[in-house]
Amino acid sequence: MNLSWFNLKRVSNVFLIVIIILGNFLTISGSNLFIIYLGMEINMFGIIPFIILNSNYNIGKINVGIYYFLVQVFGSILFLWGALINISLLGIIGFAIKMGVSPFFLWVPSIFKRLDWFSIIIISTIQKIPSFVVLREVFDFQNNIGLLVCFSGLSVAAVGIHYSNNNIKLVLAWSSVGNMSLTFYLIMVNSQAAIMYFFSYCSVVIIIGLILIKNTIESTNFWSEVSGKSDLLQSLALGILIFSGLPPLLGFQWKLHFFSGLNINENEIMNNQIEILDYNHYMVDYPSYEVLMSWSISLLISVLLIIQVIGYIKIFINL
Repeated sequence: MNLSWFNLKRVSNVFLIVIIILGNFLTISGSNLFIIYLGMEINMFGIIPFIILNSNYNIGKINVGIYYFLVQVFGSILFLWGALINISLLGIIGFAIKMGVSPFFLWVPSIFKRLDWFSIIIISTIQKIPSFVVLREVFDFQNNIGLLVCFSGLSVAAVGIHYSNNNIKLVLAWSSVGNMSLTFYLIMVNSQAAIMYFFSYCSVVIIIGLILIKNTIESTNFWSEVSGKSDLLQSLALGILIFSGLPPLLGFQWKLHFFSGLNINENEIMNNQIEILDYNHYMVDYPSYEVLMSWSISLLISVLLIIQVIGYIKIFINL
C-alpha cells in the first residue's frame, strides 16, 4: 500500500511539474495579455497541488497551500486590475506580491518554514520565471521603483538572515527576498545580466535542496538529524558560504553578474551624457549627476550585501 502510494505520488509530482513548465512556456511565448495571464494561472494551479501533495499533514501544511493560493490570487487580481484600467503600478505591485519581493515579502518566510524541500525549490526557482518575463515585456516603470524594492529587500533580508536562528528554511526564505529584490531592479537595467544572476541563484538553491532531499532531512527536528552527519554538515556549510557571495565560490560569480549589469547601465548613461554634451558643444559639471548617482547606488548595494555576508558567516560559524 505504501509502495503504491509512493509511486502514485511520484507520477503526480512529475505531472504537476510538467503543468508548471507548460504555464511558464505559455507566459514566455504569449503574444497577448490573455495568453500571458493564462500561463501564469496554469503555473499557479500546478504549484498549489504540488505543495499540498508533498505536505506532511501533521504540521498543518495543507493550510500553507491555501495561504499560498490566496497570496497568488490577490497578486493576479491586482495584475488584471492594473491591465484593465491601464495603471501599470497596480500590475507591478501584483507581481511584487507574487514574487515575494519587498515590501510584500511577509508570506515568504511564513510559508517557507512549513514547506518541504522540494516545494521550496519549485517556489524559489521556476515559480518566479513568469513574473520576471512579464515585468520586462509588459510593464514600463521608472528606476526609482526598482531601487526602492532593491534597497528595502536587501535591508530586510540582511536583518532576517541575522535573526534566522540557524533555521535553514528561513535562511533560504530571506535569501529569496534579497536576491529576488536585486533581480527585480536588475531586470530593468540589464535583462541579460538579470537572467544570468537569476539562474546562478537557482542552481545553488537546487543543489542545496537536493542534498537535503537525498538525506531525507525534515524541518521539525532538523539539527538533531544533521548533527551526526559530517558530510551533510560540510555540504550545508559550503552552501551557506556560496550564498554569502565570498570569492571564489559561485555566489561571488552571481554578484559579479549583478554589478556587471549595473556597470553596463552606467556606461550607457555616460555615453548618452557625452553625446548630449558633444551636441551642445560644451562640457559642464562633468561627471554628470546621473553617473554619480549610479555609482552611489552600487556603493549602497555593496554595503547592504556586506551586511548579509556577515549574517551568512555567523550561520556558518554556528553550524
